Amino acid sequence: MDAADSFNGYLTTNLAFLLTEVDFWQVFDDELRFASSQVVLDHLERYQHLLPFTVNELLSFTVKLGIVEKSQNTKFMLTDLGRSWATYSAFSTWLVGGYGDYIRRSILDGTQSAAREAINGHYVAVGSQMANSAFMLDAYINVLKEYQPRYIVDLGCGVGKRLIHAVEEVSTCRAIGVDINAEAIKAAAELVAQHGVSAQIKLIQGDALAVADEVRGAIGNDLDVVMSFMSMHDLFNIYGPEEAARKVVKEFGQPKYIWVADTVKAKNDDIQVKEIFSNGFEMVHAMQQINIFPEETYIHAFNFAGAELIDKQYLNVPNTYLMIFKVLESN
Repeated sequence: MDAADSFNGYLTTNLAFLLTEVDFWQVFDDELRFASSQVVLDHLERYQHLLPFTVNELLSFTVKLGIVEKSQNTKFMLTDLGRSWATYSAFSTWLVGGYGDYIRRSILDGTQSAAREAINGHYVAVGSQMANSAFMLDAYINVLKEYQPRYIVDLGCGVGKRLIHAVEEVSTCRAIGVDINAEAIKAAAELVAQHGVSAQIKLIQGDALAVADEVRGAIGNDLDVVMSFMSMHDLFNIYGPEEAARKVVKEFGQPKYIWVADTVKAKNDDIQVKEIFSNGFEMVHAMQQINIFPEETYIHAFNFAGAELIDKQYLNVPNTYLMIFKVLESN
């Protein structure tokens, strides 16, 4: 890859984020290939107020950067690159929408306290949820069906879709979502209401491990599952792996299971070119001085806390797994 490829790749990633914002990918057929020129134009005209240039200029850049090809002025066709970005749109939302300003300010300002204010928690949550739905949902649904939890807590619930899936897949389930980000909790509340499951789901804004008493007050000591999707590494950094795992097990009244989905540190750290997402995930966490842990750290930490790994599933995102720990009864 030369400088031109990298430079155009940066532009294309930002353009892919814009195209996701205006639902561009939804215009194309089920195979993500063709759409008539008129359908594309009519669709984008509805989003003109969101565009930094005209619809025709937008389409011109999608052609120049290789996302679409125009066929005989009657159809637009997604290229292989375009179909790939449609598949991985979650990552452009997560990176550009969530961390774009943060990366720029980190480089220019060099002050982490100021730079962290530039992280857009809403887009981090939305991008993460998009990735969950696109790549991890099948595994999550299968686990819900297998374990049939009655009471489940999601630490770092984001916009709340995992909670909704839990109560829809398991009709007897009651769920509590916890997130420190106020915008994420607001979005979750709106989504829960839209799905008509407000009676089954409680939302709490706060630090994941500082609300255990409130959670236990709501459901007692009958908690089946505490789960954390893409946020346990944050707790490990705040409290240390062993202490964070101990708090999850002890302070939530010894749930039966802990479900941890996270991206782990790659074993081959000397590989320079990695699959999509891996470098971005590692880079934004390195900028924040947040460690990414190997799989063995999760296993050791929860063993220390009195839980054993009983299952592990790959979640179709590089170096990302769902690890299921069973809390030992003698603990």
